[in-house]
Amino acid sequence: MTVDVKHRGCDRKYTFYVPELLRPHVSVGKTVLCDTKHGYVSGIICDVHKQTFNNIKGHKNIVAVRSVVRLNRIVIPELFIAHPVKEEKVIKQMKSFNKNNRFNTRVEGKQLSNGRVLLTDGYSTYRAAQRLNCQELLVWVKGRQLLLNFRK
Repeated sequence: MTVDVKHRGCDRKYTFYVPELLRPHVSVGKTVLCDTKHGYVSGIICDVHKQTFNNIKGHKNIVAVRSVVRLNRIVIPELFIAHPVKEEKVIKQMKSFNKNNRFNTRVEGKQLSNGRVLLTDGYSTYRAAQRLNCQELLVWVKGRQLLLNFRK
């Protein structure tokens, strides 16, 4: 599968290969992170080509797709539960969210086979999101690793 992507400030479309793991998350209008000769650059998908071939020589890859995930789909590891987060860290995250309407820290997780997300980093931000009654997450799906940003 390949996609045509437009990068900000550029009228031209570029074609990128989509790895199999990311294919369920790809659709027109989604924001993606592309591996280019200038490094990783974000862009918007303009068109999806559903060919079923492996990576075409010369095409760069999509490395991440931004998707929305429900907060209740996150699984907390026993290690995090056994070591509670400091209250001042949670309060700091809540203040940051109230000021900027978003969290300034990245939360990381691993996609599980059942579609849920195992939290691997950012437990204080997760706890702040719970207290602020956030319902959804903006998720950068990156292979089996996910980069999560909360949104209300």
